[in-house]
Amino acid sequence: MNFARFRKMLEFPRNFVWTALALGTVVFLAGATIGVFILRAPKLVAINLATDPGGAEAFLDGQSIGFTPLTTAVPEGEHTVALAKPGYQAIERKIYADRSAPKTFNDFSFGLDPNIANGITYEKSEVVAKLKLQAQEAYRRGDLVAPENDNALFYIGQLSLISPDDPMIAEMRERIRQALKQRAEATRAQNDLG
Repeated sequence: MNFARFRKMLEFPRNFVWTALALGTVVFLAGATIGVFILRAPKLVAINLATDPGGAEAFLDGQSIGFTPLTTAVPEGEHTVALAKPGYQAIERKIYADRSAPKTFNDFSFGLDPNIANGITYEKSEVVAKLKLQAQEAYRRGDLVAPENDNALFYIGQLSLISPDDPMIAEMRERIRQALKQRAEATRAQNDLG
């Protein structure tokens, strides 16, 4: 047997082992790199946005994402949602998309208020009914004079602009006045130490 040929036969397994080892290292490093990217990728959460009435353009963190109602996937965390529809006041709110919360936690619904001051004509009876409902809901929540533009007194003021003779205006203003008076008396009684 030729010694050179015998030596080549012995080298083949050694080259094979080194090639396999190098290939295995490359595969391992590629897998580890992909794993790091997967672990570092933002966790997406499905959120649902709805408005009353529907058809408002939705903006998420300044980017248009479509018209309500809609479902979209967003990275987990805090986001800014803006909603705009012609004839209605624009809304901008902070929301938090949470993967660990129940599914309904990521459903966000917003009521749009008519923009009465812009001169667009609406069906008066629809606007009156909506303002009355919003005033009653705000009163039930206890939002008599705050938060700004979402309280019972604000909605009654809007109602008085388009239907100044509506009997609900005087009635609701009196109810608000009485409720504020009771709050003031209760506060004074709690702070009265003498």
